[in-house]
Amino acid sequence: MRELILRASEIPVGAESEPRNVRFLQMLVDEIEVTPERALHLPTGKDPRLAKICEALLANPGDDNDLADWADLVGASTRTLARLFQAEIGISFVTWRQQLRVLAALPRLAAGEPVTVVAMDLGYETQGAFAEVFRRILGTTPSTYFAKPSSAGRDRSF
Repeated sequence: MRELILRASEIPVGAESEPRNVRFLQMLVDEIEVTPERALHLPTGKDPRLAKICEALLANPGDDNDLADWADLVGASTRTLARLFQAEIGISFVTWRQQLRVLAALPRLAAGEPVTVVAMDLGYETQGAFAEVFRRILGTTPSTYFAKPSSAGRDRSF
């Protein structure tokens, strides 16, 4: 779906009424309409201690507890939790939490919430820090990812 949306964003201004583009855009709209709404998902692992951490962060992505805090809360060592993240999920705790926060930001940013507000809610101290993590994960900044094509002179009905 992302690739279709990116392709649609590349249609030049004034070319959206060309028959091929009209068909493409209508197909995109049809796909959006039939795509079931699903919650974003990251793996959580099978170990109960790991699952508890992941579920808590899924419920509150802005939680700032570090791995040592979580270790105390779930009764495991920091080293054990670090190994569990690598073994069961395949990435570090920090990387997993960064991915979670970016995934949690996507629907909010798509709905038009300001990047600064979303960044602060998700535990980042600055918009720039959030934008850098977003860029590292998705390859572009939030403003570029959600840039709206100019609507000047465009007929948005298709």
